[in-house]
Amino acid sequence: MSIRTMHTQPGRSSWILALLIPLAACAAKTHRVRPDARCDAPVPISYSTPVLNVTHVFTGPDGLSHSELQRDVAQSTTYLGASLQQFQLGDPANVIVMTGPPNFLYPKHPAPYREIYFVLAGSMTIELSDGTEPEVQAGSLVLFEDVTGAGHGGQFGHCGFVAMDLQYRAQAAPASH
Repeated sequence: MSIRTMHTQPGRSSWILALLIPLAACAAKTHRVRPDARCDAPVPISYSTPVLNVTHVFTGPDGLSHSELQRDVAQSTTYLGASLQQFQLGDPANVIVMTGPPNFLYPKHPAPYREIYFVLAGSMTIELSDGTEPEVQAGSLVLFEDVTGAGHGGQFGHCGFVAMDLQYRAQAAPASH
């Protein structure tokens, strides 16, 4: 089995956003937040949470991959009359939407470059070379910086895995912890 990917060039959707922004501005009266509306999102959405939890995978001084939970604090902004919380994820060299089959086992490997996985659906267990196995679910963000050493492997969940992969090929990972 293999992982199927859909490649998207950064900036390619800029013209779509340029078309939608004027439409969104015109629709301000119809898109106000309705407190009595029921949220049926598959992943709970919290508009007021100023913190994003990130599973950070890195190579330690022992050459093994380790993970730590980091908390990234949001920046507040206003856009089209709405108060938003935003997180800066940098400028990736490439963006891929990746799907993986249910229960697929992938072998240990160091990350090919610094990358961020935003899990859109399904789940995955990351098997780190230090023996720990964090599990990530839809809505999770994983920062892979274990570009040297023994690396990580893992298994996709029983429903498979869909993630947006932000690839930072031109940037080196910061020094190990």
